[in-house]
Amino acid sequence: IAARYHINIRFENEELASCPIRASFNGTESLETILSVVCDIRNASYIIEDENNILITGEGCEPTNNTAK
Repeated sequence: IAARYHINIRFENEELASCPIRASFNGTESLETILSVVCDIRNASYIIEDENNILITGEGCEPTNNTAK
């Protein structure tokens, strides 16, 4: 994302930076659309600090509980 849109992305919580995300885009989406999708997947938020810097905030990856009760 950073390279495609020529921006810097920072993470308030570095654990969030290592959370895996798999998503496909067709290449015509706006930066805001992609950030919204990515943040929705990880229950995170983003702040556009200025035209070159984005801050992503959130708690990081949540463990998956595959045990049915």
